Amino acid sequence: MTEAALEEKPQPLSDDEIEKLRSFSRTQRFGMSPIPRVALTVMAGSTYGFLSGFHGTFKAAGLQYLAQNAHRLPTTKGGWYFYHKRKNYVVLKAALGSGIKGALKFGGGAGLYFGSEAALDYLRGDEYIDFLSTTASATTLGLLYSVTKIQGRRAKILGVRNAFCFGLITGLIQDGLRYLRGNHVWYVNRFIE
Repeated sequence: MTEAALEEKPQPLSDDEIEKLRSFSRTQRFGMSPIPRVALTVMAGSTYGFLSGFHGTFKAAGLQYLAQNAHRLPTTKGGWYFYHKRKNYVVLKAALGSGIKGALKFGGGAGLYFGSEAALDYLRGDEYIDFLSTTASATTLGLLYSVTKIQGRRAKILGVRNAFCFGLITGLIQDGLRYLRGNHVWYVNRFIE
């Protein structure tokens, strides 16, 4: 690269470009454009998954270590020091592994759900950001989970039905919030007009 290219500063956005970005974000779900919304939900899901997996496994691994070593507990002060030092290592190793596994599960689930919802919104167009995309996204994810993880036929049907109900309710709530914010919700406007 030349020195002139390195010294060239990026131009700030004009007022029209800033207003266009703001108006686009106002019409989207939760008042955020899709990329930051999906990224934030993946981070939140991963954080929750890591903390829940870490906490549960930390307690269980501590009790398991005690049970495995109950027949040979230390008798000296130095022995107790090394017992706890080793216990902390074993427990932390197990908890970190479980936390990472939980972060991948929850973060991946949140990414699939909100990512497919944003993709359906994009494919259907800005005027049709509504509960149908949310319901389809949740039902598809519920079907995918049920087929891969759940054993019985009846449990699979129940899992898909619960995912459908979850998607329908959250989609209608999002549409209500968008309508209260002054956005166009096509089916509400048809009934009012």
